[in-house]
Formats: sequence, structure tokens, C-alpha cells
Amino acid sequence: MFRPKFIIITVLLLLCILPVVRAQDVTPIQYGDSVRGKITDPDQGALYSFTGKKGDKITVHMSFKKD
Repeated sequence: MFRPKFIIITVLLLLCILPVVRAQDVTPIQYGDSVRGKITDPDQGALYSFTGKKGDKITVHMSFKKD
């Protein structure tokens, strides 16, 4: 089981590299969105972008299933 701090750090690191990634490789999400997906190439992963405002609180839930 992943620790919450690990997940938060991972999300923050992804947010730092998003500007480097081409726009077509990133799926934008908004408040209230629910996204399901499957990573078919572990070297590529899946990237999502989210724009919030200062002071906003967000919750991210992720689950990992190893086949």
C-alpha cells in the first residue's frame, strides 16, 4: 500500500513536468471529473492536467492493480 505522502509527492512532480510534455499527450481534467484508464506502456504512463486556484483543496484517489 502506498503512503499518502508518496502519492502527493508523485502528483507534485508530475505537475512540474507537465509544461515540458506536448499538449496532445496530456488529458485535461476539471473539478468533479472522474477518470478511469489503463497504462498499457509503463514507459509512457498517463498524464492529466488540472488547473486550480490558490487555496483550493483537492482530493486524488488512485488505485494500482497488478495483472
